[in-house]
Amino acid sequence: MTGKELSVVCTDLDKVVDVYSLAAIEGKGRFEKMFAMASGVQKLRELITPDLMKPIMQLQNTKLGFRTDAIYKDSIVKDCLIEAVLRGLQPVGNQFNIICGQTYITKEGFTHLLKEFPGFSSLRLDFGVPKIEQSGALVDVTGSWILNGVVGSLTRKIPVKLQSGMGSDAALGKAERKMKASIYAQITGQDLPDGEADDRDTITPEYSKTGPVETMKEKIARTKAAAKSTETPPPDNAAPFGGQTQHKESENHPDLVEARLSVSKIPPPMLAKIKGLLRIKNTNADLTFDQCLDIIGKVPVFEAEESLESERGF
Repeated sequence: MTGKELSVVCTDLDKVVDVYSLAAIEGKGRFEKMFAMASGVQKLRELITPDLMKPIMQLQNTKLGFRTDAIYKDSIVKDCLIEAVLRGLQPVGNQFNIICGQTYITKEGFTHLLKEFPGFSSLRLDFGVPKIEQSGALVDVTGSWILNGVVGSLTRKIPVKLQSGMGSDAALGKAERKMKASIYAQITGQDLPDGEADDRDTITPEYSKTGPVETMKEKIARTKAAAKSTETPPPDNAAPFGGQTQHKESENHPDLVEARLSVSKIPPPMLAKIKGLLRIKNTNADLTFDQCLDIIGKVPVFEAEESLESERGF
């Protein structure tokens, strides 16, 4: 594609966003808005061809483009990019991140949205000293602004999660993002997902350049099969354990349970209780592997949605 051809395509892309973005269709009726958004998504999907995706993919996991928690395939990046631009974000400058295959708006993104919002000006944020706790911090934040000549304000105690080694600066940065997200929600009525790639503080699923190479079920099945392949059958006269027939070690192998836990984002306190219940380090645990999966499967799995964590605390 020549430079002239690329310029024409970029102009067409900008025209679609100008016509079908959330801001552009705000005044339409609910169903008119729905069909307009569907048309916008369809047009952008058609315009962003595989050839156009090649340079776009070079921006993946960079602050000049958009950070990610893994390396995603073209189709996921394309859909997240389309969602971001239709929400009013720029495709550069780290205004959105891709976490768990979904679009999350960053501090830079909310800064841009507020700056571009009609009639919004004079934003000021005042931060208290972060109160560092074991797994996060609590930050007092007061914000004020002017919207169409009217002064507005908001005060919040914002809980943020911190990874090991993070300090006050990281807490303040996360609190700023959450506060700007709250202000945007207050003036627009739109509660948008906020987050950044480093918010995902547990084990990241395995990905290749073409997308996920191993799902949760596949990983469990592979580990279970590997354990069975190395299983040594018990002797016929094996003594029962706990008054019951002894379970095969492969059904109960610690690695099998660890594999399931490693791909689930379970809050640390709950994870500790589960590990204690299952006695993962004891190969003679009373529960079979399938029973372990059944118990763990009933525990809520949180997909790195820190916006939810902000309401629940950390």
